[in-house]
Amino acid sequence: MNLNKTLFKRVYALCFSLLMIIVSYNNFYNNFLGNPGVYFYHKDIERATYGNYYNNDAKYHNNSNKFNVDNDDPYKHTNIEGEGVITRDAIKELNISNDQYFYFKYIGRVDTRKLDRDTIIRCKGLDDKFYYIVRKPYYPNQKLDMEIWSDYIVDFEAPKKKLSSRNVPRTLISMEPQPNRTCEFDKDCFEFFNFKVSFESQSDIRMGFDTPSSSAYKLYNKLTIDEIAKIQTQFKLEYQVMKHNNTLQPHQKSIPLANWFCTNCNSHSNRNEYVQELMKFIVVDSFGKCLKNMPTSNFLSRGSGDPFERKRLFITRYKFTIVFENSICKDYVSEKVLDALIAGSVPIFMGHPSTIKYLPLNSYIFVGDFKNAEHLANHLKFLSENDNEYFKLHTWRTNQTVIDQWKGVNNYPNKPGFRFREVQCPILRHYQRLKTGKIPLKKLKYKPMNQVCLPSNYYKIK
Repeated sequence: MNLNKTLFKRVYALCFSLLMIIVSYNNFYNNFLGNPGVYFYHKDIERATYGNYYNNDAKYHNNSNKFNVDNDDPYKHTNIEGEGVITRDAIKELNISNDQYFYFKYIGRVDTRKLDRDTIIRCKGLDDKFYYIVRKPYYPNQKLDMEIWSDYIVDFEAPKKKLSSRNVPRTLISMEPQPNRTCEFDKDCFEFFNFKVSFESQSDIRMGFDTPSSSAYKLYNKLTIDEIAKIQTQFKLEYQVMKHNNTLQPHQKSIPLANWFCTNCNSHSNRNEYVQELMKFIVVDSFGKCLKNMPTSNFLSRGSGDPFERKRLFITRYKFTIVFENSICKDYVSEKVLDALIAGSVPIFMGHPSTIKYLPLNSYIFVGDFKNAEHLANHLKFLSENDNEYFKLHTWRTNQTVIDQWKGVNNYPNKPGFRFREVQCPILRHYQRLKTGKIPLKKLKYKPMNQVCLPSNYYKIK
């Protein structure tokens, strides 16, 4: 009897082991060999908890743009040649009928401050004809076509439904990270609107994370890998000279591995605490207000000089740049990670797991891949002492397949940049879709913040 039980247990264990092998192989085949569209996978525990971000968002859709993971309609978002600002004096010389003018009313903090109310925006319509957005009635009795509101926590005023135009569609623009919004997380307010403009993948009109003039997709190869290596080697020599001359900052017990620029110390993530813990194990030069240990020159201010030259002067010298977002929310990536990529410093990235797909493959270090700050620091020290391993994080710069993937996943160059003026023409075409019956008039679907953002302590510090 005991022999039979022992035999049964062994057979059961063998069958279970074979089953696990088969399942593991199938998962490996489906995710990697059988599906070349997979862009990244990370920690098993995160994949189990937030599997929809890893297993769905990380796959390229098999459409005309095979790397377009969010299935954006390129024409819906893009800015087209010939679009832009035109003055009323210039428009008088054109023979334009009244039905080519669209009257949009802007409410709140939208980026029209530099535009005079008489300025007109010329846009290509769905029929390839030019149409014109005006900010006040252009001809007698012209009716309002759309209200466009800006959702920003500082100066947002809840819409007074009685005063709002009842029969026009209303668009909400959310350019700020989610915790800096007011209307979006107020159900009554949010569902008062019909369309949304944001960087988020489910927006009706989606904007990019940068602007064409400073696009990382154009500037990423300003520095070659050899030039990056030379600049970082020179930084090592400068460090030794400063050490000899006793001009180092008190915290610089060894050569700084990373830099950090942070001015918002009251964020919705635990980034300050995480960096503070990281500083126990590696030297971090902090130039911002938060955990500041380095003097900041005037030419490091945001409004000074050419952005690439400023970053090259400072960020390129460091092997790593800390890019910890102020909130851990879906699809939110700030311009700082692009600054690091342009400058040739590997970003150490803390953000929502769903955002990693917007970065070039093997170009970054993700905080979520490490148990805590000490484990991350150990990995950074390993890379700093092994140039061959470190520069593997720069090989994407010469890998056209990876570059095409990176541009494709961000719908570049079709997606408008992070300026309100760049989304006005896409808004007009969206309005035309509504008026021609291509899309319905709907209410925005409310989601509470905990379905959009992760808790501030999601990444473990110790």
